Amino acid sequence: MLRYFKYLLLSILFLPAALLALEFTPASPQVEAGYSRSLEISGGEGLVLWSALKGRIEGAGDRVLYTAPLQAGTDVVTVLDSLAQFAVLSITVTPSVQPPLEVSMENARWQIFSNRSKIQSIVYSEDGESLWIATQGGIEQRDPYSGEILQVLTSADGLPYNRIISLTSDGNNGFWAGTVFGLVHGEADGKNIHTIYPSESTDLYDDHISALYLDNQHGLWVGVRGSLLYRDADEQWQQWKLTEVGFPESDNEVNRLWLSADESQLWMGTDQGLAWLERDTETWQVFSPDNSPLQGRIVRAISGDDAGGVWIGLGAEDETGGLAHRDVNGAWSSLTEQNSDLPYNYIGQLLADGEGGLWVGMSGGGLAHLDADNDWASMNHYDSDLPNDNISVLTKTLDEELLIGMSGWNGGGLALFTDLTDFSAGEIQVLDTSADRIPDNEIQTILVDSQGGTWIGAGGFLLHILADESQVLFDQSNSPLPVNDTRVMSLLEDVDNGGMWVATLDNGLFYRGSSGDWQQYTVDNSGLPSNQLYELLHDNEDGFWITTKDAGLVHFDALATGAWTVYNQDNTGFPNNRIQTLLLDEDDAVWLGFGLDELDPGIPGGLARRDQLGNWTFWAKNASTLPDDDITALLMDGVGGLWIGTRNQGLLHWNDMQQMQAHFQELPEQLPGSSIQGLMDDGNGGLWIAVYWSGLAHRSNSGVWTHFDNSNSQLPDESVAVLSQNVEGGLWLGTQQGLAMLNFGEKNKLLRSISEQSARDSLLQERRAALIIHPSGSGSGYNQAAAVDFMATYAYRSLSARGYDNDEIYFLSYKPDIDVNGDGQSDLNVIDAPVTLTQQRTGTPARDLQQTDIEIALRWAKNQGSLDQPLVVLFIDHGLPESLLLDPQGLDSISAQALDALLDDYQQTTGNSVVVVLEACHTGTVAAILSDTERLVISSTDAQLAYYDDLGRLSFLKLFFDQLRQGENYQQARETVAASLSGLRWPLNQQQPQLYDEDGQLSYACLNGCFGGLPGLLTLTVEPPPSVVAPGQSLPLQVATHIGSGSVRNVWASLSTPEVASQRNEFGYSRNPTPNFYLRRSETGDWQGNIDAFNYQGDYQLTVKAEDNSGFITESPSINLKVESGIAIQGADFDANTGLLHVPVVTLANTVGGTDYFQVDLLLEDRPDGLLFNIDAIDMLSGQPGGVSYANFELSSGLLYVPDIQLSSEEDGPRYNADLQLMADGGLLLQRLGQQ
Repeated sequence: MLRYFKYLLLSILFLPAALLALEFTPASPQVEAGYSRSLEISGGEGLVLWSALKGRIEGAGDRVLYTAPLQAGTDVVTVLDSLAQFAVLSITVTPSVQPPLEVSMENARWQIFSNRSKIQSIVYSEDGESLWIATQGGIEQRDPYSGEILQVLTSADGLPYNRIISLTSDGNNGFWAGTVFGLVHGEADGKNIHTIYPSESTDLYDDHISALYLDNQHGLWVGVRGSLLYRDADEQWQQWKLTEVGFPESDNEVNRLWLSADESQLWMGTDQGLAWLERDTETWQVFSPDNSPLQGRIVRAISGDDAGGVWIGLGAEDETGGLAHRDVNGAWSSLTEQNSDLPYNYIGQLLADGEGGLWVGMSGGGLAHLDADNDWASMNHYDSDLPNDNISVLTKTLDEELLIGMSGWNGGGLALFTDLTDFSAGEIQVLDTSADRIPDNEIQTILVDSQGGTWIGAGGFLLHILADESQVLFDQSNSPLPVNDTRVMSLLEDVDNGGMWVATLDNGLFYRGSSGDWQQYTVDNSGLPSNQLYELLHDNEDGFWITTKDAGLVHFDALATGAWTVYNQDNTGFPNNRIQTLLLDEDDAVWLGFGLDELDPGIPGGLARRDQLGNWTFWAKNASTLPDDDITALLMDGVGGLWIGTRNQGLLHWNDMQQMQAHFQELPEQLPGSSIQGLMDDGNGGLWIAVYWSGLAHRSNSGVWTHFDNSNSQLPDESVAVLSQNVEGGLWLGTQQGLAMLNFGEKNKLLRSISEQSARDSLLQERRAALIIHPSGSGSGYNQAAAVDFMATYAYRSLSARGYDNDEIYFLSYKPDIDVNGDGQSDLNVIDAPVTLTQQRTGTPARDLQQTDIEIALRWAKNQGSLDQPLVVLFIDHGLPESLLLDPQGLDSISAQALDALLDDYQQTTGNSVVVVLEACHTGTVAAILSDTERLVISSTDAQLAYYDDLGRLSFLKLFFDQLRQGENYQQARETVAASLSGLRWPLNQQQPQLYDEDGQLSYACLNGCFGGLPGLLTLTVEPPPSVVAPGQSLPLQVATHIGSGSVRNVWASLSTPEVASQRNEFGYSRNPTPNFYLRRSETGDWQGNIDAFNYQGDYQLTVKAEDNSGFITESPSINLKVESGIAIQGADFDANTGLLHVPVVTLANTVGGTDYFQVDLLLEDRPDGLLFNIDAIDMLSGQPGGVSYANFELSSGLLYVPDIQLSSEEDGPRYNADLQLMADGGLLLQRLGQQ
């Protein structure tokens, strides 16, 4: 058939135009490359067949959908009817500014936005390695010292629901979590999350877990609505119904549980009072305002008083509340605003200070402290840096500071109070480490405006993400939106006047003008028949349509007459007044989808159409045309037909004759469910479908179905309710548990910044491939694995930003659940081997890499065939001379010679050039061996160590990819980074990156082509601090940020201290965390904070860093500071008179994954073959010493690295570092001596 049409086309081209009786609409169409539009023919008879020379035709008859080819130019469409009439249409295919996205499961890239600012509970793991935080958007695992988010656990990881109400430790570094759908347990790494209750005991009272407490016997106390439960270590359950305990009503919530120090007494706070259980006798006593001095019934907080008594925190709007105290002898006292200096009566949390005093967190009143002398001190967000006055959690940190969790309608978050001994000296440090936050998790509406911004209605909030990705939140503080008692349901842009219409449920209609002024329309001051509004839709003239929940349809002629017109059941014949969706078709007719009446579900719904003349047509429920009259979504199909989403019968398709052409129900090969919430055109003739509680479905223009749910995506939950196209051609998805953005690569975003057509064509048409090799970075350095993970993900993000899709990157990693985009959640379709995230979630354990994995990866690279760009190979982890480690214990490695052979085989097979980048110690020795023709090899260092600070955010690889992102070629990037490293403090300034390019050509190539730098460069301006600092001084810092596009997530100061610099392991990692100080944005837009880690005498280096919304980090030039007095770090000491080298600490990795510490004395022996040190004395130390410089012995190589050596006779003289090689006779030969 296609051959016939092509022959016919050639014949038609030579016919006179008069012979062609058929007429096309439009007559001279222009279509963007890759996009679709409808075409019509008139004058045809009978069956009409269509054909396109280059593009694609969907459908038949008088109207079809045409999709243009991806290349610009001219296409020809041919039509033939049953009378052998034929016609030819020439179509101009214009270059596409943004090609339509190809839906690909492998290239799906998710970014999740959720409200995790409302903190419910905080728990430290027993080993001090994790900080678990319960939020309304999942469970965060953070670094306990820096506050960095390590991962966020959600329903995708096994939680039954993302809203976490309560949290406690499991006694084994894992956690117990309470949700509205039951009790779950998670192990120390956050894996193997599974629901324990109600599955273990289905006859228990409720699965709304509101309070948890773990006792010393690993028994778990569980508070649920109406009951208290106890699960012992043998998994046996016991239950006390609250009415049996002594409370009057069964509808009673357990808010707080607390055990006395000897665990003989359990205290339980509820909505109806306080209960006390004497465990030995199982005797209960209930306290309320009726029988005690309690000034309220709702108990929200309980804490011991360090003397055997108990503090009670109360709080409710209709009660006095405040504090109550019961001492060890049973005597009661009460403290309120009225009889004390307690600032506020609504108590959120209590914590004994260990000195006879009490920390008090108030829900709306900030933070207060009552000392042992009964003196009060307090702070709130008006008189301090406390960001929120709604304090829900208080706990002591491992560093003996106060960690504050906040919650409330205007957000919350985490903050530190730095001084527990002196309230006046303490400072607030805000831990704001993620900007992927939204004000509420229940998304109602999304609108992308004409300026490229995005408006999101969430709960009673309105969030505006501008085109430059900065954000404005509208709430009670800057708008009349009544946050607490409404929901933003729909948005409509007033394009001509720069305004925005906002429809709400219960509070009518709002208008925000271009100048920021607001106006509200309700039943009291307008023609609205109801304040319960659903949807807004422009009428293509001067007004818009409004649907209501209970009062029918409204037309508002806003720009002309200001008239309001109401259509309802009484005056128009509607089946009912509940209109759930509406649509304007190509003829400007209005379609309405009715829901079932809430008060009387027996009243039918159905479908209606109003034409331009005001004539109404109604369709009721009918098995052959409309099998469900609960209509939830409507969408035109582009060729005169209609897609209809229903509540119970799935998806319907009507043709242009209003006949049911297809009916898609819940079938594995079609829809994942039958309740449709939303429909959206994909711009390429396909259809996106939001399926309630069943995720997201896509039907391509060729009828291929793709499903996204919790098993294969990162949807916050499967209750997708809102769909909208984002500015990159992907999707915004609104759910009940958060917001998701789905894209299929970064090419469209990148194309917006490239104007040269040849560069645009190269990006879309060229073939490319990259390979990332990422073994486990575990080791004795502080959070060493996290540092290596950061560098690997930073490389991945950089490749992605320069135009590499997921299927063009082979990511070989030990960590299947890695987070590459920085939203805290594991990213699907990123790790390709040896274990994927999907495999891990179905039971396959993660494992370390092996050489065979690299061989398989290079076989994948071969299968990519001939490339237009060099194959990029990255190795990021640990190295030894002439080899690269594949596991942290050194049990498996790949030699430089073996890797060279694999690359030789790849290049001989494909003829492709290769760029190799090595980030590991000693990689200069590997790079020299890998050097070859058509191969560029770059190493982070020479034969010596490579160094990393700030969890990898100060490293060769990070700095190198920063330069590649900005368009520098490989040679320029290496030179820039080498210069940057030389300006850093010791030991990073010892690092010498290497470059090998035998042909002298590849080093001038750029990553994925030399099309320039990426947009949105973030720069910093730092107000210079004084160069000399006193010991213990707090140094104020002020920073201004400048960004071309996008937004700034975080700004922090990283301080390299003498202690961090001097305590490094055998791979160059610091054994101590680099102190980071997060700055807070001031009202003027600058970022401010204080630096207070100047504890030792010596040199410091301050670097200010800022992270943008894409996860890329910019740093300021380093600032050198000095502490001239105080205690100095103790290094190794060499006595030239005796030849004795005293090394205060030598570290050695032990066989169980830890580190042993030794003190060693070495005696110098001058021999003809060099300087040899013999061991004179060695003592094993208990614990990890502080205030000293660490030397490291690397067992696999026999190398002792001594980073800091001082001559005894020259206290203020130069300092040195040295490498000593273990010899066969047990001596240590001096290999290298360098000066710091």
